[in-house]
Amino acid sequence: MNKEFISPADMEQRPGRPFSLAVKVEPKKLIFVAGQTSRDQKGNTVGIGDIRAQTRQIMENIGKILRDGGATYNDIVKITMFLADLKDLAGALEVRSEFLKENKPPSTAVQAGLRRDALIEIEVIAALD
Repeated sequence: MNKEFISPADMEQRPGRPFSLAVKVEPKKLIFVAGQTSRDQKGNTVGIGDIRAQTRQIMENIGKILRDGGATYNDIVKITMFLADLKDLAGALEVRSEFLKENKPPSTAVQAGLRRDALIEIEVIAALD
């Protein structure tokens, strides 16, 4: 897959930001992962009241979905996070960075109405050769 991160020189540059402004991909396959909440294999919510535990469970679930589709976290080209409260963004980004490491795809975070026990929901798009 040919992946090119876009960051125009005449726009604000923030070293260390955990996302890119845009990415251009020339894939043959795209995987669109539906919004995931922190449910375990039995459908129970993991980490009630704990943004880090919920984010970790979601990222692990996303990893399983990607793996079944022949992809990895490095293939993610767009990520959207829906948070019950934006005050939890820093904690979610901290955990998300453990999974994305060097991959910093374009990212959107919005405050949204979620299920009562959910602090966060995450959806991703991955691109494969």
